This record gives sequence, structure tokens and C-alpha cells, in this order.
Amino acid sequence: MTIGRATISHTRTGREVIRALADLNDQYSFFLFLEHQFIEQLDTLDQSTKSQYTSQAFSRNPFGKWIHVRIGQLPTFLYSNRGISFGAYLSISYEVATGFTDKAYELLKMTNSSSIVFPKKDGGQGPEQYYRRVLTASGYSQPPKEYIDTMTFIRLRRNAIIHLSAFPKPGYESFARSIGPSLNTFWKNSKVRVDFTMPTIGPPSERDSLDMIKLLRVVTQKLDAHLASIVDVSGLTNSVAKELFGHENVKMNLLVRKERTSKLLGRLVRDFGFSGSTAAIETAVNSVGVWQPTTLEY
Repeated sequence: MTIGRATISHTRTGREVIRALADLNDQYSFFLFLEHQFIEQLDTLDQSTKSQYTSQAFSRNPFGKWIHVRIGQLPTFLYSNRGISFGAYLSISYEVATGFTDKAYELLKMTNSSSIVFPKKDGGQGPEQYYRRVLTASGYSQPPKEYIDTMTFIRLRRNAIIHLSAFPKPGYESFARSIGPSLNTFWKNSKVRVDFTMPTIGPPSERDSLDMIKLLRVVTQKLDAHLASIVDVSGLTNSVAKELFGHENVKMNLLVRKERTSKLLGRLVRDFGFSGSTAAIETAVNSVGVWQPTTLEY
């Protein structure tokens, strides 16, 4: 929302979630790196070494005896572990991404004068779908439907992994059939290869995992930009001013006003991409954490 000509481009909440998703992507990439190096190391071993057990060949590794298989059998174990690890990274990434919605509600409660309306929850809906309903019920614009639908597809894909589904659930199949084609068109020019028309089950491939984690980051960025557009900038400025100055009351003078204006502006720019008119900043600086003399003190 614009106050005069003041706007924000993102929110602190969104940036935190995006950083967490980027960290998960880095950890996942590190796992793939280690896996590749380990396979290369195994390939250099001679046959006599490959016939040894892990407890012998890796005697300094305290976990070698827990596996106790021949070295030549380790690739089989490694590839079995891949599916579990890939699914775990994807599941955690989805949970982190959907954490954005609860923090978005908190931000809107804190900054906007209108109340947030929470409709009765539908048991079949995910957090991303409920988020869209809350915004509509509260009188706000919705983010583009395709971003919410993308998160829903990833949630259904994740559910098929963690519940060890032997076949796609009807809701998953129906969603892929009805929404999948439009999502394929929407992401056509991206570098991801996810086929949204396929209600795939079982462990994801490394490419699928990387692509879906990337999509979660992109979608979170887009949802955050939309959230920034509906946040009341004046309310946000006042809220951040309370964080910075609300714990103490000082006598206002030119030096204090200048220092506080600079500090508040810097925080808003850093955390929210604030730009434009500083009228709301000046109002907050002049009213938050300012000592007001009583009649008896004159």
C-alpha cells in the first residue's frame, strides 16, 4: 500500500523464509557433493578392499559396525538412502515455505488497521490455500493463483512421499489433471522440469527435488512481494519505531530527531525495501518514545 509515495518491496518475514530455503538448498547441494565424492572414492578401491566389511575398511568410523556390509554393497545402500534424503529435504522445505503464512498474518495484524478475518478451516486445505481464503475474507487482493497452486502441488507430492503412498490419492490425481496443464504453461519459460500433470509418487529424483525447492523460493518471493503491496506503510513505520524507540522516552530535540530518523529509515530500507516519502517516518519519530511533559511540570 502506498502512503503518499512511500512503498515497501518486501518484508522481513519473507526475507527470513527465503534465506532459510536458500540454506536448505545449499545443504542439499552439499549432500549431493559428498555423495558424488564418496562414489568416486569407492570406485578407486581394488576388489580385495571391496570384499571387506565396513567395520574393517572404516575401522576409525564409529558407525561402520552399525551398517556391517561389504564395501562393494555400499552403493546399493547409498541409492536407497537417496530417496529418503531427497524426500526429507523437500518436506522440510515445504514446511519452511508455508511458515510464511502465519508470519504474514502477524504482520498484517501489527500494521494494518482493518482486522484479519479467519474463515472456518476446511480439513482438506493446505496452509497456502487457507492463506488465500483469509486474504479474500479480510478484503485484500489475492496473490496470483498460480503461485498458490504450485505450492499445493508440492504439498501433494510431499504427502505422497511421507505417507509412502502406493498410488496417488484421488485429490492429488484430480489436482494434477485439472490444474497441472495450466501450471506447465505458467512455468514453461523457467528452467524447471517438473511435470505438474503427473501425480508422481515415490522418492523424488535429485532433479525433481532441486526444481521443487527452487520453485518454493520463487513462490515465496512472489507471495512476499504481494504481501508488501497490502501492508499499511504508515502502520509498519509506527510498529518498527516502537521496536526501536518504544522502550524509552526521551526529550525530543533536533539531534535526537535526526538520529532516530536515520536509524528508523535505515531499518525500514534494510528489512522492508522502503522507498519514497518519509512523512510516515517523521510522524513516528515525533510520537514514539518521546517524553511528554505533564501540566504540573510547566
